[in-house]
Amino acid sequence: MSQMKKSVIATACMVAAMAYAGVSPALAAANASSNGKSTLTGNTDSNLLSQSTNQGPASSGKQMDISIILKTHNYNGQSLTSFIQSTEDPASPNYHHFLSASQFVEDFAPSNADVKSVENFLTSQGLTVTTTYSNHLVIEATGPIGAIESAFNVSINQYQHGNKTFFANSSDPQVPSSISNLILGITGLTTFTDLKASTMNQSSYTSQTSQVKMDASGAPAEAPGQYGPAQVRSFYNINPLYTKATGKGQTIGIATLANFNPSDAYTYWKTYGISTVQNRITVIPVDGGFPAGVHQPGAGETTLDVQQSGSMAPGAHINVYEAPNTNPGFVDLFYKVAADDSVSVMSTSWGEWEGYETPAYRLMMEQAFQEGAAEGISMFAAAGDSGAYDQNHNQNKLAVDSPASDPFITAAGGTTYPANLGFYTVPQESVWGWDYILNNYQSFNAMYGTNFSYGQAKSIFYPVGGGGGVSTSFATPWYQNGIAGVNSGGRNVPDISLNADPFTGYTEYDTFGPGNNGWQAGWGGTSFVAPQLAGITALMDSYLGTRLGFLNPMLYQLAASPNAYGTSTSPFHDITAGDNWYYYGVKGYDDGSGIGSLNVANLANAIAGLK
Repeated sequence: MSQMKKSVIATACMVAAMAYAGVSPALAAANASSNGKSTLTGNTDSNLLSQSTNQGPASSGKQMDISIILKTHNYNGQSLTSFIQSTEDPASPNYHHFLSASQFVEDFAPSNADVKSVENFLTSQGLTVTTTYSNHLVIEATGPIGAIESAFNVSINQYQHGNKTFFANSSDPQVPSSISNLILGITGLTTFTDLKASTMNQSSYTSQTSQVKMDASGAPAEAPGQYGPAQVRSFYNINPLYTKATGKGQTIGIATLANFNPSDAYTYWKTYGISTVQNRITVIPVDGGFPAGVHQPGAGETTLDVQQSGSMAPGAHINVYEAPNTNPGFVDLFYKVAADDSVSVMSTSWGEWEGYETPAYRLMMEQAFQEGAAEGISMFAAAGDSGAYDQNHNQNKLAVDSPASDPFITAAGGTTYPANLGFYTVPQESVWGWDYILNNYQSFNAMYGTNFSYGQAKSIFYPVGGGGGVSTSFATPWYQNGIAGVNSGGRNVPDISLNADPFTGYTEYDTFGPGNNGWQAGWGGTSFVAPQLAGITALMDSYLGTRLGFLNPMLYQLAASPNAYGTSTSPFHDITAGDNWYYYGVKGYDDGSGIGSLNVANLANAIAGLK
């Protein structure tokens, strides 16, 4: 690390970092026991198991894949969190001086000897080490369940939760005390996953068809529900940046749990007249990826992520990281992105209710995002499409989506863009929530020929809307402290919002999988916003000639300035109308839209003026 990078601007330690993250430091430490082993606390999902039926021991011979996540350490007394804060502090000499992947390993990662000691333990227990990541933080291993039970002194049972059958450990794992302090957590001891893509089509909820109307040029005609890249660029004042930049030299990362057909993205861009570089897509399998050409659930999500991000930064390359929809697969995705350090921005549109996650899982995910931030990778996650209640798990209990709720990722929320929808006119950009349909359901019935009563309508449209609220897993991060409108009870999401309502939404071109015949209309969800923000940020990186890195500290610094809203040079549009079924759009920050939506050209110039 250079002398500049060694400068400690904000003194912090690992205990303080964990405290701000809302996780007890004890959860990251191993508890010593009398048998020479230590317990890795926080690695059992007690909340999930209490809601599930134990069906007895899992088959001991069944193969199970796990990932051991190792801990970072301080460098010259400086924590990783402290270093990240200094890289986003315009008053710091570290401002936008990020680490390379090799510098990160040298300064903050476990040593070769530490990694080897954990590998030796695994092999001594009859497990096979399959991959060790170059960042020294992930060791993947496989073996029969019986060997894993013996290695970690756990019992793995089969459980039933609703319609899901899964395996899980009933107690926290134990490891030799000599290596316990190296390990942050273990993924894969449970096979439960509830990860879903944050995307939807209006035809899934109404009788309206999603057939695309084409214009004379052969491209989809501009209209609410079938907007293309030109409209997004216009809505959010992106066009001025294209006079100087296209995203050339930048690489966008898409972290996804499904595959896609790359040719669909090229067709999409060509139809919309977007001139892009050839062979700009690279698919990178994680944990084995997927068989070529075999459609996976959620493939449409990957398709739109690539199309949307690539449209905003037509000169950028795109690395698509594809992992199986499993607990270790999702964690490994982000560690792989960070270890490679080949992208300047990353987007994911998958998530789950944070209540299904163990404390150790949250620490493991956060550490991956911290490495990305230290390397200057701007990361975005969709905030979800179930309003203030997240994925319909707790319709009467406020909840937020993970990983958008993590303090080290930018949460992408949703708005409804102004439009005449026939049954309703949206007068101004509003927090996205489909309660406006309930207020107009009689006209809606007449227009679309459905037979909703008010109660039936509510069951269909509640709680569809932009995800937002207050995390119960993470404390309020430093960059949100003192921001008017932020609830001090936890990490507030979203951070930034763009148009996500399917009724004012987008087209997609998808031929991959059953029933996908090309152009489709009426698509929306915060899964559009996350890749759009990734593409926009890659464009700003190109425009400004530097990686912007973790955006949240800069966004909230600008949001607190007198020029945040309402002038010709303001970087944000204040969203003061609409709601997500609980949180209303109000002046300044709110948990429906976050800071608001963007004026991208102004935002780029405002960031340039921070130094």
